[in-house]
Amino acid sequence: MVLKINTNKAKIKVEEFLSEIEKLMKEPYSRNNEDKKTDLNARITNFVRATFQDPEEKINSYKDFVFFIGEKTQMEKRHDYENSLKKKKRHLIAWKEEIELNEETDSESENLDEINKKIKKADLESERRQKVTESKFYGAVMELLDFQRNLIKEKEQTTKAIIEIKKDILDIKDMLKK
Repeated sequence: MVLKINTNKAKIKVEEFLSEIEKLMKEPYSRNNEDKKTDLNARITNFVRATFQDPEEKINSYKDFVFFIGEKTQMEKRHDYENSLKKKKRHLIAWKEEIELNEETDSESENLDEINKKIKKADLESERRQKVTESKFYGAVMELLDFQRNLIKEKEQTTKAIIEIKKDILDIKDMLKK
């Protein structure tokens, strides 16, 4: 799950909502508190839309669906009010846990990103070293070819020198025969 806002800000906001619900739960039911609950409900709904990728699903599970025909007694209103606050509290706690899990996932993703960067850097270094090794290998091959070429030249010169010496020896033999 990806959040649309910073996870720390989301956790702080959920904590604020939980604190407000705790306050409302401690106060006795009144029309004024019912209005505060309605205002809080609107702010929580906006928070969900601004925070989560799947807001409508969360809002639908969060909404209070109460079907009642006729006038409720004061006791029924108080009971509905308390149950509604408890339900909101449960949802907020679940969302807080979801945000915390997302935060852990984000930090794990960051760690994976760092590891991937290190792997990529190591791969680039490996490629660089491979190219250096290749370059050194071909440099050594070139040196061996140069060395062989020089040996062949020296052999040719030695062969020419031997041929000249043989020719000189033959010339000396011819001169001695005469």
